[in-house]
Amino acid sequence: SANVPAILEGSMVMRSQDPTAADYLPKRTPAMGIIDWNRPPLDVHNWVRALTHPYPGAFSDLEGRRVWVWATEPPTFHPGQGQPGEILEISSGGVRVAVQAGSVVLSRVGDSPNAGGLDAHEWARQFGAVVGQRFDNPRPDLAAWSRGEGPKPEANRGSP
Repeated sequence: SANVPAILEGSMVMRSQDPTAADYLPKRTPAMGIIDWNRPPLDVHNWVRALTHPYPGAFSDLEGRRVWVWATEPPTFHPGQGQPGEILEISSGGVRVAVQAGSVVLSRVGDSPNAGGLDAHEWARQFGAVVGQRFDNPRPDLAAWSRGEGPKPEANRGSP
């Protein structure tokens, strides 16, 4: 950062933050861990990284069942071939899921917020996941709230 030399030299000019221009991130809750598959690959990867153990985890629903994603592989370029949230491939390397403008590979997945999950390939076998199934995408207002970018959505607006 351009400010580091000034800090080290002790010449940094300090100024107060304007409280009228500030906003606050609400206290995070486990419900805020919902994965928005409509985001770019690096955003989804970093979301999972930020919410993995010891935190409550990133999650999504597949076929009506809650699934926790504990780890993904660092994204590389793989053009998205399906709709965001769609399982594109299941292999020994993991479970590839379409996201906005690409895909991510899930590497550790589980069915509980209290466990570290399984190798994604093993999870897919046990769960019965198949190519073409699609993880649910949250409503835009719920996704924004989960990132601290909007008010908490009304509960009676239907599920994500």
